[in-house]
Amino acid sequence: MDLQKLIKEGESDTLEFKENFTREVAVTAGAFANTKGGTILIGVTDGGKINGAQISNESLKDWANQISLATEPRVIPEIESLEIEDRHVVIIMIKEFPINAVMYVKEKGKITNREYQELCGVRKRQATEDLKKLWDKGIFVRVGTTGKGTYYTFKGRQRGIRGAGKTPIRQGGAWKMKQKQISMGEPTEEGVVT
Repeated sequence: MDLQKLIKEGESDTLEFKENFTREVAVTAGAFANTKGGTILIGVTDGGKINGAQISNESLKDWANQISLATEPRVIPEIESLEIEDRHVVIIMIKEFPINAVMYVKEKGKITNREYQELCGVRKRQATEDLKKLWDKGIFVRVGTTGKGTYYTFKGRQRGIRGAGKTPIRQGGAWKMKQKQISMGEPTEEGVVT
């Protein structure tokens, strides 16, 4: 990453400069996660002057934890520090939160791993991790175990779809479908389970 070039381009919808780490950084991180994602540079003035950030060995971990604890759903930033002109600039990268997936399922009824990859512009592994997190949080239910037939949807939406809500099990050499027990709240307009 050419940090000096990035700074010269100035702030934008996906780039913010902050002189210090404050609560406003967590607010910006949440805003980025709810849109296209973005980068926050700590130690840079709004005008693009590099003043540097005061950091210690624990600063980066502490800042990542503060952002995560201040946002809901949790935003997990990628943080690194670079030295430019003998000053530290902390780079906080925020990925777009998969709220797009929730809206997609609300409109289409379900989402596959491939559809998630295309929607969010991520690779298969990242899509799998993101969808699993949404499933673990109870936002989605997973229909199927692995492979092309697997998709994610809201609780109750899988009815009427062949094999939905069932888990394949092997009985006497043949695969049978066993009803999967699901107990979780209903999604709200924001996709958060209540």
